[in-house]
Amino acid sequence: MIPDNILLTLCAHGALAVLFGCALFFMRMPAGILVGVFVAFAVTNCTLEPLTLPDTLRVVIQILAGSCVGCSLTRSDLFHIPHLVKPLSIMLISCFAIMLIGAVCISALTNCDMLTALMCAVPGGINDTPVVAIDMGADGITVTILQLVRQIIGVAVFPAVIHLLDMKSNAQTDHRVQHAQHTTHVERRVPHTIRNTCAKQAAHIKVLNRLQAYTPAPLRHHKEQEAVSDEGSQAKEQQKHHDIPMRTMRTIAALLVASICGIIGYATHIPGMIFTLVVAGVLALKLGANFAYSPRSIKRLVQVLSGAYLGSLITPDKLHVLLELILPALVIVALYTLNCFITGALHKRLCGYTSAEGRMMSIPAGASDMILILDDMRIQNNDIVIVHAVRAAAVAALFPQIVNLLCFGARTIGL
Repeated sequence: MIPDNILLTLCAHGALAVLFGCALFFMRMPAGILVGVFVAFAVTNCTLEPLTLPDTLRVVIQILAGSCVGCSLTRSDLFHIPHLVKPLSIMLISCFAIMLIGAVCISALTNCDMLTALMCAVPGGINDTPVVAIDMGADGITVTILQLVRQIIGVAVFPAVIHLLDMKSNAQTDHRVQHAQHTTHVERRVPHTIRNTCAKQAAHIKVLNRLQAYTPAPLRHHKEQEAVSDEGSQAKEQQKHHDIPMRTMRTIAALLVASICGIIGYATHIPGMIFTLVVAGVLALKLGANFAYSPRSIKRLVQVLSGAYLGSLITPDKLHVLLELILPALVIVALYTLNCFITGALHKRLCGYTSAEGRMMSIPAGASDMILILDDMRIQNNDIVIVHAVRAAAVAALFPQIVNLLCFGARTIGL
């Protein structure tokens, strides 16, 4: 029997979570579901009786989030990676440099330890990085707030700024081209005989088009096309129904492998190993057997669970931490702004991309976000999506263990 006060608290948390999550989701805010649920749980925790969620929820979140990250790459992406060695190297080196510089600045401006500072600066996903950081022993509130700042500027601010700069650059280029054409324009006159020949040819084509309109062959061809299109639509419908059970089986297989890898990682008692092994296991299943799938509903579930768990950490006695994170947040914004322009310039000079493409490769956003952003900006370059997908997988699988090694080395030498 659940006590009435606990039931009331659960209802209040759930109602506010649905309200805030749906509102921010339909407003298309970056990670809107996670932010809404996080704010709802934080508000109810500070106004009503605090709700403490079990630590086993961290393991569940890492398993689900790891399966999503592991399914983000495809075989075609893997075959395309050898052609993207240079931009990927630039991207990963810049991510590592930002993590080190950001950690030094954050630890100097706040009282947080080096582990928390490093996880604050890791360019990972907002759905998993704070939970992995808590599992490693870092301060979850600090990591969550600064990762949210990075996510919001990466998805909502940087693309708009890059688009404005690209439009300004294109306008200046068009102006220079028009000025050059105006100053070097030479009027060319078409001879009278050529004009007469073109007019006769145009009239001849017009007569042929009229004759063709009265022949019954196009009608038969049109009916054949309709029959073919009907057969194609029926085939697509059958293929769609056939894909549903196949996707379900692939989803179950991915979750099963993720659960096994998560249990093994939990048994090792190594911080961050759960998420690392889950990503590696699902990625091997996806690239090796091509039998792994992660529907969008799992990602939404991860956002709900992560927002609830992270929001439950906010209590009235920890609100002062939010004020202490203003300067570190500005440091994160400044570092990623510099990285966007410096790394974007390197991509342009060394890899041959345009300024907009190079900068879009450098912003801290997810691969799924990049697909929508590039479509809005009318940039058709799949290299950007692949680079971000590889970056997300590499950061998720490798950077937590790199942080472990750095913290171990710092403790060894007495820092």
